[in-house]
Amino acid sequence: MSSSEQTQEIVSKVTLYVSVARYDLAEKTVRSYLEEQLPDEDLACLHNLLGMIFHRQSLFSEASREFEKALQYDPSYLEALLNHAVTLCDTGQYAGADRVMKEAPIQVDKSHCLSYLTLSRLADKHEETGDQYLQCGMPHRALIEYKSSNEISHLRPRVRLKMAEVFMQLGSRERAHKELTALLDHAETHDQASALLGVIAFEEGDHARSISYWSKFREGGSGTLAGACGALSSYLMPNQHASSSYSVKERPL
Repeated sequence: MSSSEQTQEIVSKVTLYVSVARYDLAEKTVRSYLEEQLPDEDLACLHNLLGMIFHRQSLFSEASREFEKALQYDPSYLEALLNHAVTLCDTGQYAGADRVMKEAPIQVDKSHCLSYLTLSRLADKHEETGDQYLQCGMPHRALIEYKSSNEISHLRPRVRLKMAEVFMQLGSRERAHKELTALLDHAETHDQASALLGVIAFEEGDHARSISYWSKFREGGSGTLAGACGALSSYLMPNQHASSSYSVKERPL
């Protein structure tokens, strides 16, 4: 069996152990093979794998150390690079994560085959940062983060819904309408999109169209027309996201 085949066998075993939360066996398996003479490429893979085992247990310092070791063996190992950056973000070391990405000896672009898990975690981080900006009354910066999240992973209709809500807060009805119309095809966001499209139509004075959208909300299975109106209260009334509630002032970008 070649070293590459052996490494793949290790990955399969570790994946099984991790799936049943036997992190002790997963770690023991990886460490037993790290004692063997293996090519740098395989050693990088194993250290990255060990880092992911630690990360699953929220042992971020240990995980970061293993990702660094993986990059020492293979500086162009993209998954280890991204895992390292994400782990630094998990511990609030955003400047460190930014430095890791900027100093990378490779160009990160869409031509690389990234794991879904890694991309999903990066998209989550952008979404969370957007939420924080929005809570601080900085909608323009929130939009930047939401757009980044959506560009990384297009399977996130809830992020587009957040973008639409921000556009509405900023008075950009046309851009909000575009996002919301696309969301009507997603079961996850159908009701909210229909309700908010009804608000836009109502604000534009087209009451017949607003009733039509609110009827779609009812057809989506979430309740009655009265329920749709109730769901809009958080948008129509001042709430925790209103920038006027905060002393922080944002400069439009």
